[in-house]
Amino acid sequence: MHLPGGDEAIGTAIDIDASGALVIEGREGRSVHHAGDVVHLRPR
Repeated sequence: MHLPGGDEAIGTAIDIDASGALVIEGREGRSVHHAGDVVHLRPR
């Protein structure tokens, strides 16, 4: 997943939380990303 500022979050989308944020499970654990945080999401 490409994030603003050129960062990436690499992992598997595992859930949508109660606020509608995407939950990603990656090598360093889980991270939560809201719609404005995601620039591009691609399937593997």
